[in-house]
Amino acid sequence: MEHETLMKTAKDKQAAEMKRTKAQLGQEMEQFKSELDFQIQEENKKLKEDLEESQRVNIQNWRKKYIADYKKKLADALQETRVQMEQDHKKKVEMLRLDHLREINNIRQKYMDEESALRQSLLASMQEEREALQASHCEQLGSLRLQFDEQIEQMKLEHSQKKADLVSRKEILMEELEVDRQIGTLNQPRQDNQLKQDLEKTTKDRWDMSRREEETLKETSDKALKTGQAARPVQEQLEKRVEQLEKEYKHLASSLEMEMDKMKAANAQERVASHKKMGSSLHLEDNEQALIHLQKVRSFLEGELCNVPGGKAKNEHEETVEKMQSLQQEIKKEKEEKNGLRKEKKQLKKKIEQLEKRAEHLDNKNNHASDRLGPGRVMDNPPLSARYVRNDNMDVCNLHFGQSSGDINSYREALKVNSTKSWWDKHKRAL
Repeated sequence: MEHETLMKTAKDKQAAEMKRTKAQLGQEMEQFKSELDFQIQEENKKLKEDLEESQRVNIQNWRKKYIADYKKKLADALQETRVQMEQDHKKKVEMLRLDHLREINNIRQKYMDEESALRQSLLASMQEEREALQASHCEQLGSLRLQFDEQIEQMKLEHSQKKADLVSRKEILMEELEVDRQIGTLNQPRQDNQLKQDLEKTTKDRWDMSRREEETLKETSDKALKTGQAARPVQEQLEKRVEQLEKEYKHLASSLEMEMDKMKAANAQERVASHKKMGSSLHLEDNEQALIHLQKVRSFLEGELCNVPGGKAKNEHEETVEKMQSLQQEIKKEKEEKNGLRKEKKQLKKKIEQLEKRAEHLDNKNNHASDRLGPGRVMDNPPLSARYVRNDNMDVCNLHFGQSSGDINSYREALKVNSTKSWWDKHKRAL
């Protein structure tokens, strides 16, 4: 009985021990499980942090690589765009240059055609005038020859009738002197005087017209200079605003500034040369061509700059460029008009020289005709001499009657040459 009780007590103790051991094991298991869960959480947290770090590093690397690739692509695209813009700019400049050369050639050909047509018309008109003068001169010479022949025959008859008488011989000599004086004042000297007066009047009118045109051109040039000086401050302000835009496009800015400097220097030189010399038309045309070319290049570059974002001064700058172009066109027109006046003066001088040669030719023909008519008036033993004074130009000539009528012819020639030469000398001094 006691043994059973002991066995039961031992079993109870063993069961209690087992229960306590199980409870302790359960607590240890719970503690171990909690520790294990904490460690697992820590490990998971570390793994998550490592994973996030690796992902962040990968993202940063990928971002750097993407940015580098994008920058490379952008640089390539910018380089291609720059090359394409440079090529387009070169093509446009070449096209503008070819158009400019074509336009200059057309204008030069037009002026050459107009000049040739004007020359042909002047030559035709001068030829017609020459033929008309020759025809009238031939008619006058024929009528004069007939009159001279009739007078010579009549004088021969009268001289043969009155030859024996001294008094009648003296009267014959005086009548011959009067006839020669009338012959010297026939239609040809009057026509020469009329021609000289017309030429003097035409020359004076041309000179007055050219002087008035020069004054008008001078006033227009002064007005254009004042307008250009008033437009300079606005142009300087616009240039400052353009320079702010040029910072983003340095290669365009440098080329634009160089073109503007060249244009200003050429414009200043051209104005100084046009106001001081007013000559060398070929040199001025070359300067004008260079200015037009520089102005076109400048307008193209300014258009490229104004197309860039931020180009707010486009309209004002275009207005200033148009004003400068209009001023240059006015100056060019003034120079062309002055060149035309110079050409007209040269043509007028040539025409005066031709008229002078024509007058000399007519004088030579008159002298030749008088030489042909002279020997018919040879007198037989005229013993007297006389002195004749011409009162219109105060030329005093001695006429010796007693040798031949060649002295009378030489006197008449001296009067003609003297009057013509003095008139032309006075006209040349006036010119």
